[in-house]
Amino acid sequence: MNRNPEEELKQKRLFMIYFGIALAIQVIVLFIYYFREGQTQLAFPMLLGIFITGAGLVTLSQFGKRQ
Repeated sequence: MNRNPEEELKQKRLFMIYFGIALAIQVIVLFIYYFREGQTQLAFPMLLGIFITGAGLVTLSQFGKRQ
């Protein structure tokens, strides 16, 4: 099966945009929950989700550079 590097790059950029949007939404929701609603119990799971999404974004951005 032939792999098209341009298509893979487009797909990688699209996934990075998705991860970036998800990360921004998670940060906004965390601030709303924590500062506006005062629901501090939800902060820890939200921080874990933000950490995992950020780690996925960093890993995806470096994917293909380690060859």
